[in-house]
Amino acid sequence: DEKEQVWDSVAEEMASDVAAGRQVGFVTLGDAMLFSTWVFLLERLQGRVPMEVIPGVTSFACIASRAVFPLAMEQQTMAVVSCTAPEPELEQALQQHDCIVMMKVYGRFSQVKALLARHHLLPNALLMSEASLPNEQCFRQLHEIGDDVVLPYFSTILVNKQWLAAAPQTV
Repeated sequence: DEKEQVWDSVAEEMASDVAAGRQVGFVTLGDAMLFSTWVFLLERLQGRVPMEVIPGVTSFACIASRAVFPLAMEQQTMAVVSCTAPEPELEQALQQHDCIVMMKVYGRFSQVKALLARHHLLPNALLMSEASLPNEQCFRQLHEIGDDVVLPYFSTILVNKQWLAAAPQTV
């Protein structure tokens, strides 16, 4: 697999640089330990080089704050799922949890939107693309987004069954 070869090569280069006495870093968006390319490098480097992983702000925490949309409250349960998972797994998360973070929505938006509609959750869902980046976009009316819209890679949906996604009041 091409990705595996790239990760092998990058890991070898990093290990070689560390062996030569250089300090090495890997910068990633969000948190390095959640749906991050870093984990594939970690698999190859762990035990070979000393390392420190600095926690980042997860994309969904960033989205919740920027959209003023609570992730979970009081006794609510929360699930974080990748939309690359089979639809029955997504459906199970929607049925079993009060708050659902749906990551990696790009490429499957129409199916995910239909799933949210079947569960009557469109009013409780918002989508943000490219959170904290210059092209950030927040959509609070998912039913208005066409099924043919191509979403950026960094697109995530937040669902909170006890909170409407309508725009927050401004001060």
